[in-house]
Amino acid sequence: MAQHPSLLPDLSAHQVLQALREPAFVCRLDGSGLIPNQKLLAVFPLGQHPQQMLLDIVHEEDHVHFGTLLYHHTHQNLPFNLTFRAAHDASWHELTMDPIEHQGEVTGWLGRITVLESSSDHLTSILEHIPLAINVMGLDGEIKLMNRYQEMASRTTREAYLGRTVSEVTPHFSETFRRIFETILATGEALPSQEYFTPRGEWWRSFHFPIKSRDGRILAVGNASLNITEQKNAEQHAQEQTDFLQKVTEDIPVTIQIRNLKTGKVVFRNRYASAVIGYTHEEIEQMNMQQQFMLVPPEDLQKFLTIYDRIRALKDGESIEDEYRLKHKDGRWRWLFGRSTVFSRDEAGGPLESLSVGIDITDRKEAEILLKERDRQMQALLEGHKRFVSDASHEIKTPIAGIQGNLEVLLRYPDIPAEEKQEILQDCHREAVRLGRLVSDLLSLARADRGILLLETDVRLDVMLQDLLREFEPLKGNHDLLLGEVAPCTVQGDPERLKQLLVILTENALKYTPAGGEVSLTLAREGDRAILKVQDTGIGIRQEDLPRVFERYFRADSSRLGQDPGGTGLGLPIARWIVEAHGGEIWLESQVGLGTTVVVSLPGCLEM
Repeated sequence: MAQHPSLLPDLSAHQVLQALREPAFVCRLDGSGLIPNQKLLAVFPLGQHPQQMLLDIVHEEDHVHFGTLLYHHTHQNLPFNLTFRAAHDASWHELTMDPIEHQGEVTGWLGRITVLESSSDHLTSILEHIPLAINVMGLDGEIKLMNRYQEMASRTTREAYLGRTVSEVTPHFSETFRRIFETILATGEALPSQEYFTPRGEWWRSFHFPIKSRDGRILAVGNASLNITEQKNAEQHAQEQTDFLQKVTEDIPVTIQIRNLKTGKVVFRNRYASAVIGYTHEEIEQMNMQQQFMLVPPEDLQKFLTIYDRIRALKDGESIEDEYRLKHKDGRWRWLFGRSTVFSRDEAGGPLESLSVGIDITDRKEAEILLKERDRQMQALLEGHKRFVSDASHEIKTPIAGIQGNLEVLLRYPDIPAEEKQEILQDCHREAVRLGRLVSDLLSLARADRGILLLETDVRLDVMLQDLLREFEPLKGNHDLLLGEVAPCTVQGDPERLKQLLVILTENALKYTPAGGEVSLTLAREGDRAILKVQDTGIGIRQEDLPRVFERYFRADSSRLGQDPGGTGLGLPIARWIVEAHGGEIWLESQVGLGTTVVVSLPGCLEM
C-alpha cells in the first residue's frame, strides 16, 4: 500500500502527485477533499474551486451507479478499479484506487485515471454498466466473460466461473444450454426470450444470441438475463386479487371496473360488466380501443373521453354520477346508471386508479320514455280539443248570427214584400251552407289534431281524378275545367280523405280564378311517387303570403278578384294534413296575375 504521512497539501504530496504520468489525485475516505495533479486538471476541467468531490469528474448519468460502487469498495479498504464516463465529454476512463495508510490506519485514497483506448476495454466497460447479467461462452461452452451483474446473480466470483463450462457451474441447466447452443449454431439467429424459475426461488428472463465476426462466423454465444422475480410476484399477487374479486363479484348484478388513470388500462372488470351488453368477458378483453368506442353512442363519445379527467379532479369522498348508454351485442341500446370515484392514490397523493360501478336501468328508462310519449300524446289530444272548441266557438258565431238576424226580420215584419222575403231566405240558406261546410272542416281538423289513423287501401288516383271532373262539370260555372295527362297510378291511402283533398284543391282553384279562366288537373309518376298538379290561371298569390297559406283561417288577398270568393280559410290546412298523413308533401307555386299551381307528391305509386 502507498504510505503518506498526511493528506495536507505540503510540498512532498504535490511532488508525488506531479511526478505521476497519468491524471491523479488524493482524497479523503469518502471521496471528498479532492487534491488533483496538473495532468488531471488538464484533462478534467474542475472549475476554479480547488477542493472538489470525486463525483465532479464523472458524467451526471453515471453518478448513482458510480457512487454506489465507490461506497461499496471504499468500505473494504482494498485496492479496486472502476470504469466511468467523463463529465465533460462522456469518454470512457478507468479509475484505479489504492488506499493510503498512516500508522496502520487507512486515511485516504490515491486515485489514478487512464483512458480506455482499445475496443476491448470499451466493450468491457460498457458491459459493466449494462444493468443485465451478461456472460459470453465459447463454442465449447466455456465461460469467457461475465460482468459484475452476472457475479451478483450467480452469488459467486468471476474467478469461480471464468474458464469453466456451463455444465460444470450449473449442471441442472446443462441439457437446456445444450439445446440452446445447437439451435443458435444451426440457425445463426438469436432465440426468443425465455423465462425460467431457479432452484433459489427466483424468476429470470433470459436472452441468448450469437456473437459473430465481420464475415458472419459465429465466434461465441452471449447470454443476457434479467431478474424478474419482483415483477412475477407482483403479477401473481395481482392475478390472485383479480381471481378473488371475480369470485366475490361473480353473482352481483352490478358492473364493476377498476382502471389505471395513468395508463388508461382496465385493471379489473367483473363478468357482469360484459354480460350486461351481451358479450363474454373474453370478447370484451380482446376488443381494441376503437372497437370499444363503437359501443358508445357518437353523441356521447366526447363525454366518455373526458370522464377520467373529471375523476382525476375528485377529492376523497367525492364521486361522479351519470346515466349513459352502451350498445348491446344485439344492436339495442342499454341504459346504465354509473358512479365513479378515485379508488387509489400514489405516494404523492395523486389519483392512481378509478373505481366505476353501474346498474342496468334499461327497463326503467324505457318505461320513462313510454310515459313521456303517452304524456305527449295526451297533451296533443287536450290541445286539439281546446283548439277545436276555440275554433268552433269563434267561427260558428258568424253564420249563426246571420241566420238568426234574418229570421228575426221575418218574425218582426211578416208583411214585408215577397221579393225581400226571398232574399232573406236565400241569405239564410247561404249561411246554413257555409255553416255546414265549416262544421265539416272543423271536424276534419279535429281528426288531424287527435292524430286519428287513416284507412289504408288501394286507391286508383287516375280513376278518382276522372270521376272528380265529371262531378264538377255542373259546378265549374264560367270556367274551363280540363283534365291533362293522367298516368295510371295506384297508392295506398284513405279514399275518402284523398277525395276530400282533390275537392279542396279544385274548389280553391275555381274560386280564385276569374270567369273565363282555366283550371287543369294532371297526374304523373316520378319513380315510385305520384305527382298531382292543380293549375289555374287565377289572380295568383303574393310571394310574401305564400309561407302563410297553410295557416288556419288565413285567406290571401282577393281584392283583384272583384268579389269575396267565400270559404272558411281551413281548406289548405286540411289538405296539408291529408297529404302528410299519407307520407307526402304539398307546396304552392304562384305568380300574381298569372295563376297558381298546387303540387302534391305522394309515395308508393304503383303502375297499373
